[in-house]
Amino acid sequence: PLIDYYVAGCEWSMGRLDTARSRLQNGAGSLERFGGHDRASVEQLVRANCAGRLAWLDAFCGNLRRSIRYATAVLTTRRADTDEIGVQFAHLATVLVHIERAEIEQAKQRFDHAASLTADEGEPLLTAARLLTQVRLAMVTDGPYAALSLLQSTASPGSNASGGWFAAQFTLATADAYLAAGEA
Repeated sequence: PLIDYYVAGCEWSMGRLDTARSRLQNGAGSLERFGGHDRASVEQLVRANCAGRLAWLDAFCGNLRRSIRYATAVLTTRRADTDEIGVQFAHLATVLVHIERAEIEQAKQRFDHAASLTADEGEPLLTAARLLTQVRLAMVTDGPYAALSLLQSTASPGSNASGGWFAAQFTLATADAYLAAGEA
């Protein structure tokens, strides 16, 4: 699972989402079967990290049902108040799902909870995913100028995730915010 975790991150950064998704599914395996084992197990931690990433990627791409399934598996097999990478991704995935379902108050509460967890700044994909989630939330709660402010206040957000797919997503988010603000 550890190899799948790292290879998926590289594939994801390069924009090969299908390959990344496949690697993350393989790495996540069946979290439910590990529920009775030691929570300190490195294998379970890595599988939860894969499942958390997968939950966020699915939510971002609009596959809400599968996203919730993976996020729920992570948040029920791991402690939901930890700063583990998989748990943080799972929380961010649920924020995106709440936004898509127009459950804005729940999305804000979940994001506040996720933001209160100690951030792992050594994980560039998590940092980029957190910012993209925050931008989507800002678009529906505070409007496009708040989203633009977030995007502009972050020094070169694409560099946090080594460019590639995330850099393209930041560019698209900026364009969407400008369009929503009436600045075509």
